[in-house]
Amino acid sequence: FPIALIALCAGVFFYGLGKLPFIGPDEPRYVQVAREMFLSGDWVTPKLGGIKWFEKPALTYWLSAAGYKLFGENEFGARFFIAVAATLGVLLVFWFGKQVRSARFGFLSAAALATCGMWPGFARAATFDLPLSVAMTLALASFFIWEQREENQGRNRFWFLMCFALGAGVLAKGLVGIVLPVAVIGLYALLVGRLKILFKPKLLLIGSAIFLATAATWYAPVIARNGREFINEFFIAHHFQRYLSNKYKHP
Repeated sequence: FPIALIALCAGVFFYGLGKLPFIGPDEPRYVQVAREMFLSGDWVTPKLGGIKWFEKPALTYWLSAAGYKLFGENEFGARFFIAVAATLGVLLVFWFGKQVRSARFGFLSAAALATCGMWPGFARAATFDLPLSVAMTLALASFFIWEQREENQGRNRFWFLMCFALGAGVLAKGLVGIVLPVAVIGLYALLVGRLKILFKPKLLLIGSAIFLATAATWYAPVIARNGREFINEFFIAHHFQRYLSNKYKHP
C-alpha cells in the first residue's frame, strides 16, 4: 500500500512539476522571497525586492529555498518540497486509517486524498496552504489516537506529536495553525464529554514547551533581530489590514 501510494503521488504531484510557470500574484511573490532568502543566506528575515516582508511565516520560504539549493532557481526547485509535504500528508492519512480501522481503509482514504481536486492543486504550487494542511492533519490525527487510547501511558507520545504539529502549523501560516485545530479538538472533546482530559497539568506543561520550541525556531530569531517592527507588522498591522479588506471589499 505505501509503495502504491508513493507511485500515485509521484505521478499526480511530481510529473511535470516544473513545466507550468508560477501562477497568479501569490506564488511568484512567495518564491521570490524564498529566492532572496536563498541568495542572501539570511533564513530569518524574509525580504521581497530587498524590503522586509513579514506577511507570512518562514516555513514555505524555507522549503522553496531548500529546493533551490538542490535543483537550482526554477519552478521545479521552488515546488519540490511542497510536493514532498503533500506526499507525506497522503502517507499520514494512510497511517491514520490503518491505526483506526485497517490498512485497506487507510489506503483507500489516502488514495482519495491524493486524487481529489484541491490537494494535488496545492501540492503543485509553492504556497502556504499545503504545509499548513499537513501540520493540521498530523495534529488532529495524533490527538484522536491519543484520546482513544488515553488510558495507556505509552500513548502520551501522540499528545507530544500533536503539540509539535501545532508548532509546525504556526510556522506554516501563523495563528490559524493552532487556533483552528485547537477549536476542532475542544469542540470534539466537549461533544463527547471528555473535556477534562485536555487539562492535565503535566501534559499541558510538556506539550506547551514542545509547541513553543517548535514555533520558536523562526519566531525567536526573527523577533530578536527585528523586534517591534516585526511584531507590529506581523501580529497587528497585517491582521488588522486583513480584517478591513474582508469587511469592506467590493461585491
